[in-house]
Parts: sequence; structure tokens; C-alpha cells
Amino acid sequence: MIPVDGLLAAARLADRSRAEAMLSAISERLSESAEAACFYAQLADHRLDWEDALARWNFVIASFRDLPDGYCGATRALMELGRFDEAKALIATAVALFPDHFITACTAG
Repeated sequence: MIPVDGLLAAARLADRSRAEAMLSAISERLSESAEAACFYAQLADHRLDWEDALARWNFVIASFRDLPDGYCGATRALMELGRFDEAKALIATAVALFPDHFITACTAG
């Protein structure tokens, strides 16, 4: 199990490049923590590296299917990449999976 609280607290206090390095070092264990996996994906968002962000959000979707955050992040990355048809299809999937929560989840953060 990843010691998520301590790791994320340290990552948030550090600069983004240090946080990236910290989470990259344990990337093979990110499937143990939705919070850590989402934070790792958000770091790619902050770098505006949309291909990497999409890959990381897809990992969140695959690892935590009951969490709408992965779908929100992947949709944003697809839109930033100009892949609107794929984004539209992903939104349709997410709304079907989370009919009461998807839009709220994506606009809350």
C-alpha cells in the first residue's frame, strides 16, 4: 500500500517537477490509490502535456472504473488534443455510468 497521505502532502509542498519525480518513482503502484493516480495525472495537465495526461487519465479509468474523475480528465485531454469525436464518445460513456454525478464531478474542480 502506498503511504498516500505523506506522499501527497510532500508532493503538494514541493515544486511540480519534484512531485512528478516522486510519483514517477512509484508509478507501478499507483493502482493502489485513486488519489495518487489522479494527482499524477493532474501533474501532466499542469504541464499541458495532453498526450501524457490522456495516458495517465486512461490509467485512472482502467484502475478505478467507479470514479468519474478519470473520465473528466481524459475528456479534457482529448478536447485539448482536438480529438472531439473521441471526447464526445467518452462523455456519453461517462454520463451513462454516472448519470447523477458526471457533470457535477467535472465542474467541481
